[in-house]
Amino acid sequence: MTFRSGNPAVDRYIVEGYDTVRGMSSRLAATICGHIVRRQSELGINGHIAEIGTFEGRFFIAMALGLAPGERALGIDTFNWPNEGVLDLFHAHCARHGLARPVRVPQLPQLVLTAATFRIN
Repeated sequence: MTFRSGNPAVDRYIVEGYDTVRGMSSRLAATICGHIVRRQSELGINGHIAEIGTFEGRFFIAMALGLAPGERALGIDTFNWPNEGVLDLFHAHCARHGLARPVRVPQLPQLVLTAATFRIN
């Protein structure tokens, strides 16, 4: 059974690119959240998204591809595990999967211990 978010860019990434980016989230989780972002946009609920615990960007890319024009994505991580090359991998994955809109990525100290994604208004 194939689930769809209803957003062609998100669905294409989940089918064709999701497994090429390392991460812990599932295709089902990305599909459900992609659907929620799309549905909120249809209802006139807009705003930016943020993910804490972005790692290489697997889930982040799916959410960012679902944003409407003018909305932005914020990825937060230490970007130092398992090595200092994670931030470069993150940027490469974003570019490879077509994230042309501005992406903001602050590196935080080890204080960030939880992972969450939320919509900011």
